[in-house]
Amino acid sequence: MTTTFNYFTLEEVYQYAEKMGYSREDVAIECYDENEYEVSFGHEYTEIWSWDFEDLTQPAIDYDHLTWED
Repeated sequence: MTTTFNYFTLEEVYQYAEKMGYSREDVAIECYDENEYEVSFGHEYTEIWSWDFEDLTQPAIDYDHLTWED
């Protein structure tokens, strides 16, 4: 089974964060305007998982996983 990160719901993001060793409190939700949210967790400058939502009650519209080397 392939995981489709792009279409995670907010609850699935929380569950995935917990699976990766983060708590629900580590998941950040930023609102850029009334129709754009970024939900992310990770360690800035090393690794971060990020989803874009138009509506937090609907699945994400985009996903990104970024890593940086020291």
